[in-house]
Amino acid sequence: AEVESLLPPTRLYYDVVSDLREAGLRPRAMAQITGGGLPEHLERLLVDRNLGCALEVPRWDNAAVQKLFQFADEESCWHTFNMGFGWVVIVEQDQVELAVGAGPGGVALGVVDEIPGVRVTSKC
Repeated sequence: AEVESLLPPTRLYYDVVSDLREAGLRPRAMAQITGGGLPEHLERLLVDRNLGCALEVPRWDNAAVQKLFQFADEESCWHTFNMGFGWVVIVEQDQVELAVGAGPGGVALGVVDEIPGVRVTSKC
């Protein structure tokens, strides 16, 4: 059971993008989160616009991954495992609930603001 939770193939997020389109959402930005991790990718999206964001990363509900996180340093959890996030989308505040419902596993992570940098708190 725990091993099976690590075996799904790479997710491509086509279903989520399709659901966003069908819902009439027009994302401000989207990014696949790969090497470098979530804060660095968001920083690149926002820095040219003089924006930042405050993130609250929830605990990833995956027993095998949580067990692995116990033996990994925090930097590896962010840079290797991306704290469990593979893709992010930035939408207007009034579209958050609709975006979270587009495809399985959606969660609101934070708010874009005018304070430079990506500030992160984690429940992991």
